[in-house]
Amino acid sequence: MWFVIWEGHGYLAALIPVINFFLFCLIASVLPEDLFTFGLFISTGVSSYFLWKIGKRLNRNNSRRLIDPKTNEEVILKSNHSLLFVKIEDWGLILGVTSVLLFITELIGE
Repeated sequence: MWFVIWEGHGYLAALIPVINFFLFCLIASVLPEDLFTFGLFISTGVSSYFLWKIGKRLNRNNSRRLIDPKTNEEVILKSNHSLLFVKIEDWGLILGVTSVLLFITELIGE
């Protein structure tokens, strides 16, 4: 059994690349086959950029400082947006590095 663990809007780290891939497949139907691989790398690069920007926006300074009136202790509440314990912007970085590495291996392989 598989469990997908996300916190906050962490599901976007999986949803954005999937939606972007399906949009690319619609566009790729008019591209010649030799440009398909190049278009796939552009698609993952765009997904990587969107994940980075959305992750930075969601995980910016969003902490709240509360003081317990009975004990005067300070509590800091912070929301986190992650998928599988990895923040959304880090998923963008992972996807981007993977895309570049696959592109380099594709260039070397030809």
